[in-house]
Amino acid sequence: MRNFGLALVLGVSGMPAAGAELALAPSDSLVAAAARNRGYYDLIVPTIMVRAGTGEQLSDVVVTIDLLRAGQSLLTKHVTSADMAMDTGGLAETGVAGFVNGQVLSTSGLAGLFGKPTTFAKSATIEAGQALGTFGNAFVTKGAPDQVRVSVSARTAGGAPVKLERTIGVAEHKSAIQYQSPVKGTWLMTVMPGLRSHHRFNPPSEFALDFFKADADGRIWHDDSALAANFYGFGAEVLAAADGVVVAVTDGEVQDRAMLIRKPGEAPEAAGRRIQGYNFGRYMKDFPRAAAGNLVVVRHEQQGTIEYSAYGHLRAGIPVKVGQAVKQGEKIGEVGDTGDSAAAHLHFQVNAGPDPFTSKSLPVRLTGIQDPTGIDDVMETITAK
Repeated sequence: MRNFGLALVLGVSGMPAAGAELALAPSDSLVAAAARNRGYYDLIVPTIMVRAGTGEQLSDVVVTIDLLRAGQSLLTKHVTSADMAMDTGGLAETGVAGFVNGQVLSTSGLAGLFGKPTTFAKSATIEAGQALGTFGNAFVTKGAPDQVRVSVSARTAGGAPVKLERTIGVAEHKSAIQYQSPVKGTWLMTVMPGLRSHHRFNPPSEFALDFFKADADGRIWHDDSALAANFYGFGAEVLAAADGVVVAVTDGEVQDRAMLIRKPGEAPEAAGRRIQGYNFGRYMKDFPRAAAGNLVVVRHEQQGTIEYSAYGHLRAGIPVKVGQAVKQGEKIGEVGDTGDSAAAHLHFQVNAGPDPFTSKSLPVRLTGIQDPTGIDDVMETITAK
């Protein structure tokens, strides 16, 4: 199994803190997404982490991110250790291993990222065996960058300077695999790429698409939204986007919608706290089921390219099994509302690895879509044959 979460780590030989390490996730390359018909590219550097080695202490940490094209800087951003402490503290405080694993693209969390036991730093000073991170640094440029250079400067407890650097490539992703829409008919679909999508800042699902069925007025349910069956998309067929083999199936989840809906007389703030507590409890118990609900993952291979499509929030009663070959357009499930989903819809994503929660996200271009019509910067109407 290819592990996209094991990032290359490096220090600069000869510097006083030779054990200090810099890790990026993903570590192989980044994807610059071209905004359709708008003449710009957006890019997110998902995860940058700095670790202090055995017996070390790092302070005054500054991370510099340079977007490059042909060796020339397009944009530069500086992140201080105080900013990193805020980012790192926010992630650590969730207490949910699945969130950490997804952020660093490793099933083993920080230990998998660095290849050794590592904990989160508790302040802007990085103690031995600890790490600070900066996450979701977003850039928008005219013209596509071809590299990102990450440089780190810091000082040891004795005041000695520390320098770390890493440069990785940037490219548009063009797959040899031809994907079709996983739903047929007219749907609302999240616009891609788009920095306003909540998926863009989650490394494993950065380029995910959501599909909602709506009526002529743009409403996605009728009557009472407490009933999943009142959502127009509920129960619609979900189709394999390309030929492949099923490699994972999660089934048997049924949404407790009453827990996700504000109760009569309940204050909005109280409802928010209650729902958040309920969701976090589920995440702690079983992260994949809490996040995606019923799920199908399909492996695709064409012209030496291997990718994996995932279909989440499905209705219980998955009709396919692990090891089953499926054809493009074959039914593999039905739209549901399971997992972290208050509204019935299909979550669809493509990844470089088989685990949709810790593998690098890949943009997907869907064939067979007629006349996409933008509603705003977040959603558009598509019709798939």
